[in-house]
Amino acid sequence: MKSLLLLLIMTSSLCAAIGKVYAIFGHATLQRDSTKSSLKLGSSLDVKDIIMTSKNTRMQVIFKDRTIITLGEKSHLALKAYHYDNRDNSHLNFELKKGTMKTVTGNIGEWAPQSFIIATKTGKISVKGTSFILKITDKQTKLATLSGETYYTDKTTKKRHTLTKNRQLTQHNYTKQLYLSSLAQEDMNMGKPIKSPSKSKLTNTFLSKSVSQQKDEIQTGLVNEKSFLEDDVALLATTTLNQNRVSHDHNKHFTYGYWESGGIAATPFAEGDEVSASVVGTYRALASYSGGITSISNGVASQVGDIFIDADFLNGTISSGTLNITDGQNQVWGVGFTGTLTGNGFTVSDTEIYDTNGGDDITYTGGTINGTFYGTGSYDPVPGQDGVAGTFNLSGTNLSTQEVQVDGSYGAVNSNVTPQ
Repeated sequence: MKSLLLLLIMTSSLCAAIGKVYAIFGHATLQRDSTKSSLKLGSSLDVKDIIMTSKNTRMQVIFKDRTIITLGEKSHLALKAYHYDNRDNSHLNFELKKGTMKTVTGNIGEWAPQSFIIATKTGKISVKGTSFILKITDKQTKLATLSGETYYTDKTTKKRHTLTKNRQLTQHNYTKQLYLSSLAQEDMNMGKPIKSPSKSKLTNTFLSKSVSQQKDEIQTGLVNEKSFLEDDVALLATTTLNQNRVSHDHNKHFTYGYWESGGIAATPFAEGDEVSASVVGTYRALASYSGGITSISNGVASQVGDIFIDADFLNGTISSGTLNITDGQNQVWGVGFTGTLTGNGFTVSDTEIYDTNGGDDITYTGGTINGTFYGTGSYDPVPGQDGVAGTFNLSGTNLSTQEVQVDGSYGAVNSNVTPQ
């Protein structure tokens, strides 16, 4: 079985082109102006190039800002515009005409999410520190968020839809009907797997090694390409292995924080021992939660701020909440919110968020706040025994009427409980 070797020495090899092919199995064609040629391992890519993959093909491209795109079979991706310089002068604008692509955003998606655009025939996608899968067939377009948040703007209605982790959007290409749902397991893959008899052995051996050993193997080209593509070792190696996890523990049941790379704060997270809202509500009629936050603005993290949440389990609502932030740019945000309890927590839409203080530096214009309950769910009137944690993404205008964004995570413990 033929194996292709992977050479992931990005800083030296990506200086001339905007990106390079780092893994390919099958056949793919590059169209540059009126000329077509076959793509191979190490092929360079430029602005205006069009990539077309054949049946039973999988390939992976890494761009200068470390955006990683994996294409499935029968895919057609146009690299319409790309410029990578600094936070204020970088942009990416690609179009997936058909097929499947899995994307992990790099610096452009972190620095200037409004400048990271993937167009489709029915809308456009922007991001905030995320990974997602996009699938386009003759009948429908499907977008699924694997981490972070993606934003889908309908070309017809101009309405923007926010997709948090494990949420997906499906739109019919002809009727334009659109609906949102939870991410199904079958929609997390790239299609038909690449068969490799040695895949299991190679992958298990690789993943069992230390981080430093994994990096060495990738840089020296010792990872088999089929295993690399099949199990997304490339994504693991070029993102997770190069990031540090910054955690803030508020109690034994949950953790919140963010990922950072090279001193730049990136994707926020919140995780722990989840418990459903209905179970929590079995023992509580009302509960108040308070805690701290971590905000991220232009890659700078700040822990200045707090959050307060009042949950009404009798009526299944977040009756009130406030989120106060002083971000890494020393700008003050203050918003209030309400919401509806669903499943293990809640999601607050942009229409349920409002400014709480006209004297703040930022005027709120849109965003989302989500939360998940953590703990045992059993009744315990002692404060601090369970809690709620989640992430947020807010947009607004500052005192200079410039558009600004902040996202982050939070963790809050119960400070007051009214039993059923």
